[in-house]
Amino acid sequence: MQPLAVKSSTCLLALLSILLLLTACQPQPAAAPTLPAVEQPDAPTLPSAPSAAPEQPAAEPNADSAPPEATPSPVSPASVPSAPANPGETLPPEDWKNWPVVPQVSDRAREIYQQGLQRGTNPQAFSVVGDCQSIPGVFMGVFGHPLGYSLKPEEQYLQETIDHFSGSFDRDGIAVRGGFTAASLLSPLQADPSACKPGESPLSCEFRVHNPSIVIISLETWRTPATIDRYEVYLRQIIEASIQQGVLPILATKADMAETGKEHVINPAVARLASEYQLPMMNFWRAVQGIEHKGIDPERDTFHLTREAWLVKSFTGLRALDAVWRAVSAQTPPAASETALNTAPTPQPTALPLQFTPPDCPAGDNCVLLDLIESRDGSLHDRGVFTFNLDSQALTPLTAEDIRLQDVSPDGQSALLSRGTELYQVRFADPAPTLITDAFVDHGSLSAFYLSDGQSILLLSDREGYPAVWKTSSAAADWQKITAESDSPIALVKSPQAGWVYWQAGACSSRIVCQASGYQRTSLDGQTQPVGDVQQLVLSNDAQSLAFMDPQTAGDYGFIDKLVIENAETRLPSRRLIVFPPANGYKVRNRLNQYLWSPSDSHMLILVDEFSKYYEQSSGYHLFIFWVKQGWYTEFPRLTGIMPGAVWSPDGQELFLWVSKAQAEGQYSLSFERFNPFKQERTVLDQNPALTGLPYTYVNRAFWLPPTP
Repeated sequence: MQPLAVKSSTCLLALLSILLLLTACQPQPAAAPTLPAVEQPDAPTLPSAPSAAPEQPAAEPNADSAPPEATPSPVSPASVPSAPANPGETLPPEDWKNWPVVPQVSDRAREIYQQGLQRGTNPQAFSVVGDCQSIPGVFMGVFGHPLGYSLKPEEQYLQETIDHFSGSFDRDGIAVRGGFTAASLLSPLQADPSACKPGESPLSCEFRVHNPSIVIISLETWRTPATIDRYEVYLRQIIEASIQQGVLPILATKADMAETGKEHVINPAVARLASEYQLPMMNFWRAVQGIEHKGIDPERDTFHLTREAWLVKSFTGLRALDAVWRAVSAQTPPAASETALNTAPTPQPTALPLQFTPPDCPAGDNCVLLDLIESRDGSLHDRGVFTFNLDSQALTPLTAEDIRLQDVSPDGQSALLSRGTELYQVRFADPAPTLITDAFVDHGSLSAFYLSDGQSILLLSDREGYPAVWKTSSAAADWQKITAESDSPIALVKSPQAGWVYWQAGACSSRIVCQASGYQRTSLDGQTQPVGDVQQLVLSNDAQSLAFMDPQTAGDYGFIDKLVIENAETRLPSRRLIVFPPANGYKVRNRLNQYLWSPSDSHMLILVDEFSKYYEQSSGYHLFIFWVKQGWYTEFPRLTGIMPGAVWSPDGQELFLWVSKAQAEGQYSLSFERFNPFKQERTVLDQNPALTGLPYTYVNRAFWLPPTP
């Protein structure tokens, strides 16, 4: 697995320039009307909405037909009604319509906020959790741009809040997206794979990446009216997950009752949970009761807001954030002696010697050595090393949990296994492991492998107090440092042939969460050269060719859908650019996922992800076999699921394919296939019940073992 890059925020200048996205939330497609003029009341000046988007068909529009984003222009102030007299904190949830527009703050809310600060939340960051009516283009994003708004003299106090939370208003958050529901926020399948860990939900990913101290939860849609009661169940889980992370939720009501068309269901549920958990609630429903059509666009549907209501929602959100922030930050943090966290390391049990059962693959059978990882909402747990028999379909554990597979020797008779900072070699003929080092460094990508002689090992180690690339023997008798102290390697690129050692530089904050700074290659005598501006570098087995993605070929959304192959020495004059058929669909684009050289380097397996940027989901992985010398490829039926992968057979004639698939809520399965592209034979290996009913589990690495004589 490549290190997970830290995602940068995208600033959205226009308050209403993404009207096209709103169709994902609507119950049914409808024409967008010409909006009426806005009156001139007392309120801050906000940018105007662009002209309404054209009517969208029920099916997803073609990408080429999507309207361009509009440029914002100044408008007159919008009407923000004054809140009626404060009803106090004692109104029951059933009387939610009379709750104040700007929320009150309980002692419990202050406690949640202060506990979060002690855990390390950022007091200058807030997040938004929501659907298309909460994206920064229509909700509060304008406050991220000094020229996008103005405040009247009596509202100048809000500028302090805008300045304090600068960087959060116009941020393209991970937990807000068109089409999101309360259930979506908790599903790993909905997470942005470019920013989130495998198995991490959008909510947990947002909290990890942005580290907010406050979160505004504004989830206004539920797609199935018959199961609207599930909304409260999922919203409760979102609230509890937020509190557990020390993030103070601000709940929000909505203007419509489109979930049933007859009565409010979502708003009372929001009020019940706000009352139960003693959380602040922004009563947006009440804020729009004094404006035309009560904020609902009558010519579109019963859900979408008018332009005026969008402006009201943004300003109400700012007022709510201001009120909550001032209330919780004025509270003096509890004395350290009363609530201080225990920062002393937890005593760990003495590690038992690594136990390994050699793979038992009957003569004539084909077996794959692999390791599995289980993700618990982004917290990765090694399930251990297994063999999978492609003939009997038996999955057999060879180690305890917490063991990872790094590499298998060229002859298929030894393997490198790691446990934390320990790296071992195990020989299949002798199950007693040999400790190579107890200063192993593993950030989730390749960190150790055999050279072609089967005796020498390249690995990452901090045995001298800093990470470096080292070469040693399988007996760990001789050590040679390859890189310098200033190099900061975080991952190796497998290059079994002695000569140049390829590696990736950067810095990592935790497992697979790394900021890469480029690829380098170092000779065995210590001479280092930059490889250039490349991504996902893969060397051929003879180390003569490089395959990679060139960032300069990136298209929409930064996706790279072209593969570059070059000679490792001559580079640019030898460049070959492999172009694949384009994807179809609204905001659907192709991007390269992975590519593997065959053992003889004559072919490559290439997986291309057909990805919807709108839904942040893959619709499948196109599977290509590329004939390297001939320069052409064949496409085969795609893989569908998550975390796909493949490994060639030792003779280069077959492939073992895998992918994880979602089953029932919270359960997943491992789907294995045996694929001969040259005979066009493809067999699904689905006879083992142990591969179903799993938590979020995926294959980390796999090696097809040579057949037993």
